[in-house]
Amino acid sequence: MQVDVEKNLIASILLEPECVSGLDVEGYMFSTGIYRQIFEHCRALDDKGLEINTLRIAKALVTPYMSLVQVNEFLADIIDSKDASISDEYCCKELRKKFRASKAKKILERVELTPDNVDSVLDELTDDFDGIKETKSKEAVKMSELVKYRGDYFRDKEIIYDTGISSIDDNIGTFDSGDLIIIAARPSVGKSALALQIARRFGRNGLKTAYFNLEMTEKQMYERAVASASGINMKRIRNATNFLGDEKEKFDKGNDLLMQEDNLYIYDGNFRVRDIRAAQKKHRFKAIFVDYLQLVTPDRVRANRREEVGAISRGLKRIGMENNIPVFALSQLNRMSEMNKDKEPSMAELREAGDIEQDASTIIMLWNPNKEDSQTKMIKIEKGRQTGNSRQQLKFDGSKMLFYENDFEDATEDMEIPFEFD
Repeated sequence: MQVDVEKNLIASILLEPECVSGLDVEGYMFSTGIYRQIFEHCRALDDKGLEINTLRIAKALVTPYMSLVQVNEFLADIIDSKDASISDEYCCKELRKKFRASKAKKILERVELTPDNVDSVLDELTDDFDGIKETKSKEAVKMSELVKYRGDYFRDKEIIYDTGISSIDDNIGTFDSGDLIIIAARPSVGKSALALQIARRFGRNGLKTAYFNLEMTEKQMYERAVASASGINMKRIRNATNFLGDEKEKFDKGNDLLMQEDNLYIYDGNFRVRDIRAAQKKHRFKAIFVDYLQLVTPDRVRANRREEVGAISRGLKRIGMENNIPVFALSQLNRMSEMNKDKEPSMAELREAGDIEQDASTIIMLWNPNKEDSQTKMIKIEKGRQTGNSRQQLKFDGSKMLFYENDFEDATEDMEIPFEFD
């Protein structure tokens, strides 16, 4: 005999109202309107800390077409139909399956495939079906069992995501697989330079890394990279017609370094989350950088820009978790931080902040403490799930697009750039 799982769950609530908070379903999953109404009313009462009883439920169901007497008879019938041999857990599972099947059917009903739209429609279907897949919940684990991870500490790890900048590494340790790391700053502060410096560090450490650049051309990315690798002023690289002094030797040395960076993949253009996911599926990167988040094209139009950016943020987070890799996303800050006396930003200044702040494992913020001094930058770990907050000073050489720990005069002319091997 097929069980009406919706009716059985409502019977459980009527018999034991306190169970409503533990049922792993939502009101929108009920296909029968009156069952949905009862469930949502009980959840609302529970959320407010109010007692759930039959009288309150009955009064909420009374309409000009259904008297209190009729409602009570209806509720009594539901209680009498309760099949005690069927668990609430089973009913919840079956209701979720029924809801997903209905939603999948509706998705397929609206699909019109043609040779011209087959790729885009299949991409959209992938996203839609990803959205209704049910993730498997994990069982609790005893603390004593977590000791199995003890061998992962105080030894060389197989993959180390260090930046080469101790102000970051000392406070974060190493980025974890599945993390979404936000690097946020106002325009022209240096967030792209910092991200590229870290990405190159990863690549030179043998990690296959993708840099999705939505703001600059390939030529501009090359100019930044060769300025960093050669130590030649970027303005000279862009504008000079002849080499001066030892520039030719430095330029060739810089290009030789870049030629060795086969592990760093540079993408430029317009990208959607599904494009980044497709590239990850093809290349199996160990780290992904997105420069920057607010320029990613939404997979579909949402009600407002905040919802679109939230969907993009969640999509990037999901790519990291599905592939067990860190994803770095650059983000713009709004102008509010510039109103502060010390110019220090906070998470509230993240554009379309709510979802970004929630999805991020770590938020790194950069700012200029003094607009007259373009070389001194402040950096802080605003949000660190495994660390506390911290703030440090860095030096930034804008002509070479490099961040340093110390003042420039402390570095010799032939010192290795920060992302070289020690």
